[in-house]
Amino acid sequence: MPTYFCMECCRTTEHLNVTRVAQFVGVTRATMYNWIKKAQVHTVVHPSGRILVCTSSLLTPGFARFPGERAAALAWQPQVRP
Repeated sequence: MPTYFCMECCRTTEHLNVTRVAQFVGVTRATMYNWIKKAQVHTVVHPSGRILVCTSSLLTPGFARFPGERAAALAWQPQVRP
């Protein structure tokens, strides 16, 4: 897998093309492009114009497969017991 610097993760991460990520996550390419448009996943644009998706952004707690999940994941706070 190619590695690129992800500006959102602030580190070098592995990246895959949209088709492979869609297959990996189990969604259509159209859904992936919607997530990219909504900035739900991190992307890098290759000099050739090809869009590559940061695989680390698929593993973050804020990643959501369905609308509303991202907000719920970001709003979730762990329970602290005295």
